[in-house]
Amino acid sequence: MSTDNPKAVSTRDLKRVLGFKELMSTSVGQIIGAGIMSLMGIAIGMTGRSVPVAFLIAAFFSVISIIPLVIIAGTVRMRGGQYTMTALLAGKRFAGVFIILFIAMNVGISMYALSFADYFLALFLPSVGRKTVAIAILIIFYLINMFGVDKMAKAQNLIVVVMVVALGLLAVFGIGKVDPDYLSGNLLPNGYKGLFSAAALLTFATGGAFLIVNLSAEAKNPTRDIPLTIVVSTLGVAVLYGFIAVVAAGVLPVETVAFKPLSLVAEAVFPPYLYVFFMVCGAMFALISTLNAQLAWATKLILQACVDGWFPQ
Repeated sequence: MSTDNPKAVSTRDLKRVLGFKELMSTSVGQIIGAGIMSLMGIAIGMTGRSVPVAFLIAAFFSVISIIPLVIIAGTVRMRGGQYTMTALLAGKRFAGVFIILFIAMNVGISMYALSFADYFLALFLPSVGRKTVAIAILIIFYLINMFGVDKMAKAQNLIVVVMVVALGLLAVFGIGKVDPDYLSGNLLPNGYKGLFSAAALLTFATGGAFLIVNLSAEAKNPTRDIPLTIVVSTLGVAVLYGFIAVVAAGVLPVETVAFKPLSLVAEAVFPPYLYVFFMVCGAMFALISTLNAQLAWATKLILQACVDGWFPQ
């Protein structure tokens, strides 16, 4: 999958076509998932209107936790990504254990398609079967990846740009409706314990950039671009989330939005037509951008494991 040469039998045969821009869109798409739609309300419930600070702390945690990987990725091209890193640091046998567990973990990729189907059915065609929509979206992005990682990257660039616009519009339309007394109350309802608990939870929403190390084989300059992309995309998404968090916690009373999905705030901020745009291009695109990215990078580890003899070539 994602090879431009159908006869490719090794990660050596993959074309190096991914520059900084393509890696950035893949990384941003991997980070921004449906979690932001549900975790925002939970984080507000935990730490009130200090939730923008919680996002920045979460981004700091995410970057600090992957510094070793950033250093390694900046030193050597790992064509098999995390599998190669495991083999280099822990030996081939442990790498074999890792790749078996890795395959089992990535069976969960279906949840992105199923969640997309839930949004799609709620907004458009409730009579269509959930599995039908999920299978259709999986096939579409499977085929995009089959035609090559460069095609995946072009689709990802478009999806991510539209998705960021949709999320950014929430901040733009909502900032003027934020309570002028935002800083006067509900900043730390559960103290610093609530703030850091929320930050720990939000690492799920700000993490994921490190996974582009698995695209090293197809990156033009991986030792320069991948470490830079990991750090820049993580911090950039955290800043975007921070602006959205101000709107999410400041437009409606904290008690109203605590532990509720972000769609509640979006409905209050947007006119109906923009609300639909936000749900489609924000929430639904967040799911397919992660799906597209994961189909691209997850296969490289397995390809290298096949070359090493763990599975039939």
